[in-house]
Amino acid sequence: MRTYFLFFIGLLMSVLTLFSPLAAGQTTPWVSVNDSVMGGVSTSSMTYTEQGLRFSGNVSLANNGGFASVRRVISLNLPEDHHLILTVAGDGNTYQLRFRTERGFDGVAYSASFDTKANTTTQHVFNLADFKPVWRGRSVPNRPKLTWQDVIQMGFMLTDKQTGEFVLDIVDIDFKPTI
Repeated sequence: MRTYFLFFIGLLMSVLTLFSPLAAGQTTPWVSVNDSVMGGVSTSSMTYTEQGLRFSGNVSLANNGGFASVRRVISLNLPEDHHLILTVAGDGNTYQLRFRTERGFDGVAYSASFDTKANTTTQHVFNLADFKPVWRGRSVPNRPKLTWQDVIQMGFMLTDKQTGEFVLDIVDIDFKPTI
């Protein structure tokens, strides 16, 4: 009985911290993918700060634009029973957390939105079912459900005609077993 108890405690304590300020020396680069790929003029970047990561830039509707995003290659070897805990300091905009399972530049992304409050740190909890398949802002039916093992890329996006300067500070990204 004691062995099972210790095993269970070990499972509860198994947390994967994908990002924290302590890991600021990570070498995998974040790549900006903005509406400039379609003629727009929006800009964005992801930078490391003392507090964590900072996704910032400017979204413009000029030249039929209207989105800014960053993404990076990632490999998650997690069971499906894990949920994601995202801690951010926001600016009042609604952002998307996105995962991709295909190597193509313009493929389907699995997206979940989260609201931020200006100058306030908030925590957002996501389960796999929260991420819906989309392509260029449209729902894509009949796609396989997202699994953490299939994820090869993650990113953040600001869209939906939210224009102007933006700043999203990403404090922590943790994966924990769902109890």
